[in-house]
Amino acid sequence: MKYFKRFFFELGCVLTIAMAIGFFAINYNSVEPVHAQSSTQTPCVLTGNFSAVGSSNAFDNRKLGCYTWRVSYASTGFSALSIQIETAPDVSGQPGSWTAMSGVTAGTNPSTSTNAATIALSSAAAWVRVTLVSETGTGVIQWQAWGANSVSNARNSSGGGTGATGVTGATGATGATGATGVTGATGATGSSGGPIGPTGPTGSTGSGGAWTRIGQQILSSPTATVTFSGITTGYTNLFATASVRSDKAGSGGDVVYVILNSDSAAHYTFASAGVTTTGPFQSTSGSGLVASTGLCGIPSLTTNAGTAGSLTLDFINYQSIWNKYIYVTCSVNSGAQVPTIQTVRQEWQSATAINSVTFGLTSASNFSTGSSFTLYGIQ
Repeated sequence: MKYFKRFFFELGCVLTIAMAIGFFAINYNSVEPVHAQSSTQTPCVLTGNFSAVGSSNAFDNRKLGCYTWRVSYASTGFSALSIQIETAPDVSGQPGSWTAMSGVTAGTNPSTSTNAATIALSSAAAWVRVTLVSETGTGVIQWQAWGANSVSNARNSSGGGTGATGVTGATGATGATGATGVTGATGATGSSGGPIGPTGPTGSTGSGGAWTRIGQQILSSPTATVTFSGITTGYTNLFATASVRSDKAGSGGDVVYVILNSDSAAHYTFASAGVTTTGPFQSTSGSGLVASTGLCGIPSLTTNAGTAGSLTLDFINYQSIWNKYIYVTCSVNSGAQVPTIQTVRQEWQSATAINSVTFGLTSASNFSTGSSFTLYGIQ
C-alpha cells in the first residue's frame, strides 16, 4: 500500500502542473512547499516553471531539516540556460545571502543542459530556493526539487539518518568567578564496585546514502536496445536517467519500454497518468499480467527536431524477495502532444533480484545517435 501512496502523491503533483499549463500560467515561477504526510514520503517538495530569469519563493528548512536534495527539470525552447538550487543562512528569521548549494553528489550545480537534467546534493541549509540564473531565447523550464530529512524519506529504505542540527542560540554573559572554597578532608576509600556488566547489543548500521555510477551509454550510432547487465547486490536502490530520440520514420513519435533480467513474458502490471496541452489522461494494464509495455512517449525522426524525451526511473528495493516496482517520470515533446508530463508505476512480479535493465522501443526502431542512458547504485 505504501507504494500506491507514493504513486498517487506523485500523480497529485503532476496534475497540479497540468492545471498551470492549461491556464497558460507560463510566467508563474513562485511556489509554496508541500510537506509529505508519511515517513516514507519526501517531506520537502518545491515545483514550478520558469520562462525568464528569476527565483522561486524561499523554502523555510529550519524545522524540517531536509539534508538530501534532488532537482530535476525539462527545458524546451531555450538555446542556452543556467539553473541552480541555492541556499541561504538564517538571519533573524529571514534568509541571508543566497549562494549555489554545495555538496553535489551527482550532476552539476548550476546545470546548463538545454534538454533535461537531474542534480543530487547533500546540504542542511536553513533556507532553499531554485533560480534560473540566465537564459537565451524563448522557452519554458518545468522543474521540481525534493528534499529528505532521513534516508527512508529519500529512497523508502531501512536505516535511520541523522537529523539536521538546529540553530545555535546566543551565548549568555559570563558570570563572575566565585571565591575558592576551603579544601575538605580526604574521604575514606570506598569499596570496589561489582563485576563489569555484559556488553549491550550493537545497534543497526545506518544507510550510507552514497551514489555510485554503475554505467553510462551514449550512442555513437543508432541502436535497437540498450542493456545494463551484471548489476550486483551491493546497493539499496537503483536510479536511472535517459535522454533519447527514436529514428522511427514519420511524425507520430515512439514509445520506450523497460524489461528486467531479460524477462519479456507476461509478468508485469502498470498504471500511468499524465497531462498534455489537450488535457489529462490515464491508463492501466487491467486486472491481469502483461508483457512489459510502453512506458513513455519520445520524439521520432521528424518530430520536434532538436528535442529529446527525458526519463528518470527509481528502482525501489531491487533485491527484495517481493515484487519489484519502478517509478518513472517522463517529460517529452512527442507528436502533437506538446508538452507531455507523465508518471508511470511498473510492477515486475518476481522474487529474483534485478541484475539487468534493458531499454527498447515498441516500434522495434532504433534509439537515435546521441541518445544517453545512465544507471546509478544508491548505498
